[in-house]
This record gives sequence, C-alpha cells and structure tokens, in this order.
Amino acid sequence: MRRLGDDYQDVVALDLLMSMLEDPGRYEWAQVEADGFGYLDDVVALRHDGAVEATQVKYSAHPEEADGGA
Repeated sequence: MRRLGDDYQDVVALDLLMSMLEDPGRYEWAQVEADGFGYLDDVVALRHDGAVEATQVKYSAHPEEADGGA
C-alpha cells in the first residue's frame, strides 16, 4: 500500500500549508510528492525570495513491523 507510513509526511505538509496561510507572502507554491526534485520530493515549496525548501520525510515508530517483523 503506497500510503502506508505517509501520515507523518501529511503532518509536515499541513504544517507548511498552515505557514502559507499565516504568511501568504512567504511562499509562491507548495507540492507534495513533487516531480523533478530527486530524493527531496516529499514536501517542496518555493519561497518568494526564490529559495526552494525541499524536505524528504521519513518516520517509522516500529520499523520491524514494516518488513513483516524480520
């Protein structure tokens, strides 16, 4: 299942979206699972100053459960 473990990524994306709402002049756009950013594609935003914020999000509370306990 592709969405398994993406809850933390969603939280990071929502935090960015809240920042965008609080300060509308800070960012031009934001993307989740953005194309063209290599491994740093989970949450990407372009700030109005031209800087790109790219975040690769990983989280696992119980990594042994992700691979069947092996």
